[in-house]
Amino acid sequence: MPAPIPLSFRPIAPQQPSPEPVRVPGVAEGLLASFRVVARDAPKNEEIERKQRLRQASWELVHLGALDPADAIRITQTSSAFETPDQYEHLFWSGLDKARRTNPKALPGWPGKREEFDQAWRAERNSTLPKDQAVSDASPWWTRVAGGVGATFTDPYQVATMPVGGGARTVLGKVFMSGITNALLEGAEQPLVARERQAQGRDYTASERATNIAFAFGGGVVLDAGGRGLARVVSDGPAVAPAGRRRVRARDAL
Repeated sequence: MPAPIPLSFRPIAPQQPSPEPVRVPGVAEGLLASFRVVARDAPKNEEIERKQRLRQASWELVHLGALDPADAIRITQTSSAFETPDQYEHLFWSGLDKARRTNPKALPGWPGKREEFDQAWRAERNSTLPKDQAVSDASPWWTRVAGGVGATFTDPYQVATMPVGGGARTVLGKVFMSGITNALLEGAEQPLVARERQAQGRDYTASERATNIAFAFGGGVVLDAGGRGLARVVSDGPAVAPAGRRRVRARDAL
């Protein structure tokens, strides 16, 4: 049995620096960060952001006479179900090449090749995600939920299917069916979300899929119940108000 190490010869553990205090983000900061994190996964989000970047440059080419206005509209509008996202983007690069043949300093700062633009734009876009995710994680839960709910309205498929509901008879059944319908729609949309993540170079795990579907169910229930409750308050307001005033007057008379 080896002898125990004398206390004087035991290695001293290096002193660890004290962790920095976690800063709690403000409400607006947390809401915006949560909004951006969730909106990243919406179908066509990357296409929309990319075309927003191309919009101003396209119209500058129009002013230089290197691009037709109709082509600028085609380049920057969101693609339909029958078009590829980059179907008309070659028009932008040919217009840029035409402008620089006349004036080599046209659109300074813009790369001359699409591959260079793709690399720089993706690196800039992905660099903001970790910060947004950290701010969202440090925010109160209700700001994360509110920001996420707001971001669902950037999803064209979610907005288009909002009127879809169940055929239950009771109010409770209708609320429950709204949650089921929302969860089914979210499940059907998962391949599109996975494709969006793949385009961003990010993984999309099975646990994230299950969490999204579960939140879709809860969101459908809460929004439906809240909407029905608000509609009841609005519709009953004028009828309830006189009765409330009579009770107050009776109480003051005592």
